[in-house]
Amino acid sequence: WKSNSDINIKSDALSRLSVLNEFSSKFRAEHKKFFAKMIFGRYSNKELLVAFTREKLDLQEMLDAYDNVYDDLDGFITRADILS
Repeated sequence: WKSNSDINIKSDALSRLSVLNEFSSKFRAEHKKFFAKMIFGRYSNKELLVAFTREKLDLQEMLDAYDNVYDDLDGFITRADILS
């Protein structure tokens, strides 16, 4: 959709993509390997899950939820570095 301007996207989907794009600009790249675990996996965090699955995404809510698991994500990175 980014490379083909002829594609029409529903406004609600475009809004979600816009919020996710803004969130990604504030996201630490090293966290991407473990982020899904914190939303859907074994270490899921309810606040993070709720923030990222709302019909209408709220950037500040997403950032607040991310801040609450930031140290946990750093811990996964540290553990992975030690074990590798």
